[in-house]
Amino acid sequence: MLGHRAWNPCFGVIILAYAYEVEADSTAGKAEEEITNAPLSLNVSSPETIAGYCQSVYGASSCNFDHLKMFYTSCLKQAGISYANRKCPTNANEWFEEGIYYRPPNTWWKWRPPRRQVGGLNKYHSLPGGSWQEVMHMADPFGDEHFGSWFIWTPGSSIWFNLGKTKGFIEHSNAYDFIGVNVQGFGKNEAMCQGFAKKGYASIQFLQHKDHVNYPCWNQVPSSQQIMGLEIVGVALEGTHACGYDCGGGDHHKNPCSKYRSGSGARSPCHCDPHLGFLNCEDVPVTQGRRVCTHALEGAKPNLTVV
Repeated sequence: MLGHRAWNPCFGVIILAYAYEVEADSTAGKAEEEITNAPLSLNVSSPETIAGYCQSVYGASSCNFDHLKMFYTSCLKQAGISYANRKCPTNANEWFEEGIYYRPPNTWWKWRPPRRQVGGLNKYHSLPGGSWQEVMHMADPFGDEHFGSWFIWTPGSSIWFNLGKTKGFIEHSNAYDFIGVNVQGFGKNEAMCQGFAKKGYASIQFLQHKDHVNYPCWNQVPSSQQIMGLEIVGVALEGTHACGYDCGGGDHHKNPCSKYRSGSGARSPCHCDPHLGFLNCEDVPVTQGRRVCTHALEGAKPNLTVV
């Protein structure tokens, strides 16, 4: 799905994959440990405004708001939360519009770079295997996701994917080497996904991939912070349409997608409409472009707890 993947340069120097391979583990990958904890620059008059946003997107009055990366503008407005109008960030925790090139419409972003630095660049931790993680996906525009569905780790989407057996790598080339991809050119990524799926993996992660297509703001942030996202690939899925696989059985209103969940803590089902351009859940109406910003679980009395 990502535009850069149609371009596969040859490397003059071959670096052994094990030197760059990073195992997913249970102590790494927590969003709280991953994000810079600078204060938010929001015009929030009371805890009720944040609780209102969380309720509308997650169906719960708390949602770890200070660590979200993507926000739905209609829900921000409904909650009375203002956001700065800028294309790109220059500092951590700034609002900006162009979070990823393949972003859903009517979304806004917060720049939350990871603290860790490796080789002069910021680097994400591997997210733990078997965990539910919030993601976003665009129906493949390039024709190279017949095997594998490419996601961006997106706290704030309220759509969750279970990583299952997973493995983290610095770059795409390290994953090619690890799994033994012999295909050249356009088919590399599909061959990679097939190889990992045959080994029983559900996903792989790319922790320090510099992408000048998917991250339009890469040259607006400090040079050490140009890794602007963590890629997750569902290796056994098919990213040619929004849902990553045919999970509705012909009736997505009736049949949920077992690979995804929605809402607070991934506690709700996800009924994904395959005809839309982006990963979505009927259970989170705003992800399907509906004007009313209301989660399917909304109605429970909020406790106004803000975390």
